[in-house]
Amino acid sequence: MRFILIFCLPLFIWAQNATLYKIIDADTLVFKYENKQIICQLAFIDAPESVGNERAKAQAKKCGLKIDEITNAGKLATEYATKSISSGKDYKLDFLTPIKDGWTRCVVHIPQDTHPQLHPTLNGVLLDQGYGVFHKADVPSKESKQMQVRTELSQKEHRGLWKKTQKVMECLKEFNQ
Repeated sequence: MRFILIFCLPLFIWAQNATLYKIIDADTLVFKYENKQIICQLAFIDAPESVGNERAKAQAKKCGLKIDEITNAGKLATEYATKSISSGKDYKLDFLTPIKDGWTRCVVHIPQDTHPQLHPTLNGVLLDQGYGVFHKADVPSKESKQMQVRTELSQKEHRGLWKKTQKVMECLKEFNQ
């Protein structure tokens, strides 16, 4: 089954240009694409929630944290994403899933001059800098393994939220196991 998924993965990836309309939180972005708004859930990454929604409440309960601990970390991650990309600019997107009900899982490419020393995608930059953890829901691939390694390295080196809010990040990582 895994072979079939990996073999078929290229059939589901296609790159398109879209304009960033809004950043909901670090791993959820709204783009204008073909005169419509689509919500891009970043592939391979889960960042803390920036608002006290049901997911944040479930994480806080499971990990014995306060909801404010989760949402404060989420606000820091969103702030970092906002510094990395800008509303109104065009970005190349790789859609990993077809757009369904206005949602898709995607990879967002950022211009090389934005972060020349870092990964060429927002997904990779957020993981490299410790503002999210690897999300295993996406199809296993070489890229997903690289993203998992990025999470482990940023944790080991105490980057970003791994330094500032380690308990939240450990919770988020456990939540994605």
